[in-house]
Amino acid sequence: KGGFQWGGGVEYMLAPTQSVELLYQRLNSASPMTYYDYTEGSKTINFDLASNYIMLASNRYFESAGLFEPYVGALAGMAIFKITDPTDGRSDSATKFAWGARVGANIWFSEKVGLKVQAGLLSAVQSVGGGFYFGTGGVGAGVNTYSSYMQFNIGGGIVFNL
Repeated sequence: KGGFQWGGGVEYMLAPTQSVELLYQRLNSASPMTYYDYTEGSKTINFDLASNYIMLASNRYFESAGLFEPYVGALAGMAIFKITDPTDGRSDSATKFAWGARVGANIWFSEKVGLKVQAGLLSAVQSVGGGFYFGTGGVGAGVNTYSSYMQFNIGGGIVFNL
């Protein structure tokens, strides 16, 4: 289920149209699960889920006239998930490789203060597999990944130009 997402980042401009950013994002949410208990039958519990992302991003800015500054970005880093059972307080966590993409714009009110609006996708890789093969056609290797955890977000915030 959805929830409130918050975070922050520090961005450094490498060139007038290219930047690198270190960012942190957190989403607190509820994760409903229905399961079968042999003593009570079917049960549904809303687990508390905390999703933490620590990411490194590369952003490409497009030149535009005026106060509107559009950009696209790619992110890579790690996701730390913590799930807690509210009935007994037991919890567990997992750390996974994460990637993401985003598109947005800075809308500048002055030279130093503006509004950042963006839409993005974050995903945590659940597993990685690979293999080697050989035969009459030659040899080769392959690597593939799997993820069913996709988080879409639309957000905004205040941006400062230091």
